[in-house]
Amino acid sequence: MDERSVENTCEATGSTAELQEIARKLASLAQEIRSIAATPLGETVVLDESGDGSETAVD
Repeated sequence: MDERSVENTCEATGSTAELQEIARKLASLAQEIRSIAATPLGETVVLDESGDGSETAVD
């Protein structure tokens, strides 16, 4: 992961491609969080390769 902090960056340093990649990763993470939150207690969440959380495994 990139070690840059907010304090060490300038507002104009992020390219459009970088910002789109960050947005894509955040959207993927949000989907994983929704999948985990929607999973009933007692079930194990198994996220597939796309990260959409469509697969679950029952314990």
